[in-house]
Amino acid sequence: GIGKSTLATALTERLVEKGLQFCIFDPEGDYDGLTGAVPLGNASTAPNKEQLLELLEKPQNNVVVNGLALKVDERAGFFAELLPGLGNIRYRTA
Repeated sequence: GIGKSTLATALTERLVEKGLQFCIFDPEGDYDGLTGAVPLGNASTAPNKEQLLELLEKPQNNVVVNGLALKVDERAGFFAELLPGLGNIRYRTA
Protein backbone atom coordinates (compact mmCIF):
# COMPACT_ATOMS: atom_id res chain seq x y z
CA GLY A 1 0.00 0.00 0.00
CA ILE A 2 3.00 2.36 -0.16
CA GLY A 3 3.50 2.32 -3.93
CA LYS A 4 5.93 -0.57 -4.44
CA SER A 5 4.23 -1.72 -7.65
CA THR A 6 4.12 1.82 -8.99
CA LEU A 7 7.83 2.27 -8.27
CA ALA A 8 8.73 -1.10 -9.81
CA THR A 9 6.70 -0.28 -12.93
CA ALA A 10 8.45 3.08 -13.29
CA LEU A 11 11.85 1.39 -12.91
CA THR A 12 11.08 -1.20 -15.57
CA GLU A 13 9.94 1.54 -17.95
CA ARG A 14 13.34 3.20 -17.52
CA LEU A 15 15.14 -0.10 -18.09
CA VAL A 16 13.21 -0.62 -21.34
CA GLU A 17 14.08 2.93 -22.45
CA LYS A 18 17.78 2.21 -21.84
CA GLY A 19 17.67 -1.19 -23.54
CA LEU A 20 18.52 -3.08 -20.34
CA GLN A 21 17.09 -6.52 -19.63
CA PHE A 22 15.01 -7.32 -16.57
CA CYS A 23 13.25 -10.29 -15.04
CA ILE A 24 10.58 -9.79 -12.38
CA PHE A 25 9.55 -12.61 -10.09
CA ASP A 26 5.92 -11.82 -9.36
CA PRO A 27 4.37 -14.13 -6.76
CA GLU A 28 1.02 -12.31 -6.70
CA GLY A 29 0.38 -11.51 -10.37
CA ASP A 30 0.77 -7.76 -9.85
CA TYR A 31 2.71 -7.22 -13.08
CA ASP A 32 0.52 -8.96 -15.65
CA GLY A 33 0.50 -6.89 -18.82
CA LEU A 34 3.67 -5.00 -17.98
CA THR A 35 4.74 -3.14 -21.11
CA GLY A 36 7.90 -4.47 -22.68
CA ALA A 37 7.89 -7.85 -20.91
CA VAL A 38 7.00 -11.41 -21.84
CA PRO A 39 4.63 -12.94 -19.27
CA LEU A 40 5.48 -16.43 -18.10
CA GLY A 41 2.95 -18.36 -16.03
CA ASN A 42 -0.48 -17.29 -14.81
CA ALA A 43 -3.03 -18.16 -12.13
CA SER A 44 -3.59 -21.66 -13.52
CA THR A 45 -0.25 -22.50 -15.17
CA ALA A 46 3.07 -22.49 -13.33
CA PRO A 47 6.02 -20.81 -15.05
CA ASN A 48 8.37 -23.12 -16.92
CA LYS A 49 12.03 -22.91 -15.84
CA GLU A 50 13.44 -24.02 -19.18
CA GLN A 51 11.33 -21.51 -21.09
CA LEU A 52 12.39 -18.74 -18.72
CA LEU A 53 16.09 -19.49 -19.18
CA GLU A 54 15.63 -19.68 -22.95
CA LEU A 55 13.92 -16.27 -22.97
CA LEU A 56 16.66 -14.71 -20.84
CA GLU A 57 19.36 -15.96 -23.22
CA LYS A 58 18.29 -13.13 -25.54
CA PRO A 59 19.09 -9.72 -24.03
CA GLN A 60 16.15 -8.08 -25.80
CA ASN A 61 13.70 -10.23 -23.80
CA ASN A 62 12.30 -8.94 -20.53
CA VAL A 63 10.27 -11.42 -18.50
CA VAL A 64 7.63 -11.33 -15.78
CA VAL A 65 7.46 -14.68 -13.96
CA ASN A 66 3.98 -15.03 -12.49
CA GLY A 67 4.04 -17.39 -9.51
CA LEU A 68 0.32 -17.52 -8.73
CA ALA A 69 0.02 -21.17 -9.84
CA LEU A 70 2.88 -22.18 -7.53
CA LYS A 71 1.84 -23.11 -4.01
CA VAL A 72 3.64 -21.09 -1.37
CA ASP A 73 5.64 -24.13 -0.24
CA GLU A 74 6.68 -24.85 -3.88
CA ARG A 75 8.16 -21.42 -4.55
CA ALA A 76 11.46 -21.87 -2.72
CA GLY A 77 12.16 -25.09 -4.61
CA PHE A 78 11.26 -23.50 -7.93
CA PHE A 79 13.76 -20.70 -7.38
CA ALA A 80 16.43 -23.01 -5.94
CA GLU A 81 16.26 -25.10 -9.11
CA LEU A 82 16.34 -21.97 -11.26
CA LEU A 83 19.37 -20.29 -9.64
CA PRO A 84 22.12 -22.37 -11.30
CA GLY A 85 20.71 -21.59 -14.76
CA LEU A 86 20.40 -17.89 -13.95
CA GLY A 87 23.95 -17.87 -12.60
CA ASN A 88 25.20 -19.48 -15.79
CA ILE A 89 23.47 -16.88 -17.96
CA ARG A 90 24.84 -14.07 -15.82
CA TYR A 91 28.36 -15.52 -15.95
CA ARG A 92 28.26 -15.65 -19.74
CA THR A 93 26.52 -12.33 -20.39
CA ALA A 94 27.27 -9.94 -17.53
